[in-house]
Amino acid sequence: MRKIIKFLISMCVLSLMLVFNVYAEEELKINNWDIKSNVLENGDLVINEDISFRFSDKFNGVFRDIKIKNTSKVSDMKIYEKVNGKEIEFKQVEKGSNGDNGVYEIKYPSKDYASIKIFSPSKNQVKTFTLKYKILNESIKYKDTGELFYKFIGEENKTPIDKLNININLPKPALKDKVKIFAHGPLNGQINFSEKGAINLQVDNVNSEKFVAARILFPVEYINKSTNIVEENAYSRIMNEELSYASSVKKKIENSKKRMNAANYGSFAFIGISILITFVLGIKFRRKQKINIENTYGMIPEDCTPAVASVVYSYYLGSKDIIATILDLSRKGYLNLEEVEESEKLITQKESKVKKQKKDKDYKIINNEYIEDNLLEHEKFFIDWLINKIGNGSFVTLDIIREYSKKNTGKFTGDYKKWEELVRKYVKENKYYDNKAKQTGILLILFSFFQVLLGILFIALGSNYGIAVLIIGIVFIIWSIALMYRKSDYGYVQYKKWAKFREEIKKVKEYNIQKKFSENYIDECLIYGMSLGLSQKEINKFKPYIMSSSVYSNSYLYWYFLNSDSKNNSFNKSIDSAFNSAVPSTGSGGGFSGGGASGAGGGGGAGGF
Repeated sequence: MRKIIKFLISMCVLSLMLVFNVYAEEELKINNWDIKSNVLENGDLVINEDISFRFSDKFNGVFRDIKIKNTSKVSDMKIYEKVNGKEIEFKQVEKGSNGDNGVYEIKYPSKDYASIKIFSPSKNQVKTFTLKYKILNESIKYKDTGELFYKFIGEENKTPIDKLNININLPKPALKDKVKIFAHGPLNGQINFSEKGAINLQVDNVNSEKFVAARILFPVEYINKSTNIVEENAYSRIMNEELSYASSVKKKIENSKKRMNAANYGSFAFIGISILITFVLGIKFRRKQKINIENTYGMIPEDCTPAVASVVYSYYLGSKDIIATILDLSRKGYLNLEEVEESEKLITQKESKVKKQKKDKDYKIINNEYIEDNLLEHEKFFIDWLINKIGNGSFVTLDIIREYSKKNTGKFTGDYKKWEELVRKYVKENKYYDNKAKQTGILLILFSFFQVLLGILFIALGSNYGIAVLIIGIVFIIWSIALMYRKSDYGYVQYKKWAKFREEIKKVKEYNIQKKFSENYIDECLIYGMSLGLSQKEINKFKPYIMSSSVYSNSYLYWYFLNSDSKNNSFNKSIDSAFNSAVPSTGSGGGFSGGGASGAGGGGGAGGF
């Protein structure tokens, strides 16, 4: 079940990363890209670009790629940086190096495009670069029309653009009755004719890998000096192509609206269902009574083992529970604990088959061979595991356990898991946890995962309400996990008692121990405190009292504190070392048309390096 939960959560996290990745702040972004272009009478296209880059990291400079697949050549390149209203010209070099400043290079990686690298080290700032260049013979002179079909931004562009502004001036004013303008790219773009006869295109929020192209038809005499001549009457063909593109875009917009409306209705439906689920489950699993827990100084809240108390309190078992279980069985008289002397280590080498290379102290756990009828199943298994399976039937040392766990890792881990299962079996049989809530939690987490995916789908379809569906789905995932581990009313009362008990031990002052705790029950309190995750520092508050008490002068607790300093305990350390292969160590913690630019010249994009 835990693996299924982890898988579902991982899938949700991955989905969220895919959705919200677009909202993360890019290391490089273009705040504003302003393009002024002029079509000359010979058909050349003169371009002046002001590109404002926002750097949110360290870069050596920026690049501008210009696609020239359907054009003849890029010429007359000039590059400047705008600083305090002035243009500082950059120098062209054959080859630049990272760290250079004020220079640029032009390369032609293929016949399809020119790559311009502008060297200008930048970090966490905004810089504006001006590029001035000419595209030769870009316009086409047909028999019945002149045409400029040019991608100002190509789909190769990887850098998002906040604002894109393009001005296009023809050799003569662009009169609406003589000039036809078609724009291709994001559907939020606008086309405008200025009073001076220029054409203006504006697009906000141009995402990466989105192109922006313009296709303009104008009288042939506008480019009467052009040598790029095609002997064809192309006006009707081009108009039909654009009408087809426009019709296709219209259908896409209509379908997009239908999908968005469906996503909105779906979002409303799931929000309504979620409200109903919250209401029903809130009533069903609300605690019926207010619980007031009285102080229990010196008294264990419930007759159970430390491992059971640990599962009730925190659900998890770890090395602290191994320590507490060994000490508890010693307290009950079933086990004895002794520190292994150096001479004894050599004598037992043959018996234990362990060669000594000491780093931690070694301890012997001895079976007192008491009748185990009064022990719980997981306690009996624990003794059998350590003494009979790992030890020689009479005793076992921590060094023997350590060596056994290394040589028999699978078997050792399996036995630990078996002990853990027996502890949880006891907890389940005694109804500490709410089985109905667990079943509900399983159903809810499946529904929540489905809802998260639908929320992502609704967002992708354009519904802002899908965000609410997504957020509710995430909240439901958290809630479903809480339901799966929800305690029964009885278990919740016991949890509150153990929490109160732990807090009392944690807060008691050293000088007040004798007054607050019964001398005969301090050992129990400390063992259960260990299993509840109290730190060694908090346990050590009891050391002066135990070491001076006649009741504990010959007990395992006196011996335990004898091996303890202000921060560590050598027995705990040795247990961690012996069981670390299997046991987790735990403690306290106008409109554009889309497509239709395949025949355009130009393209390319800009970015940083």
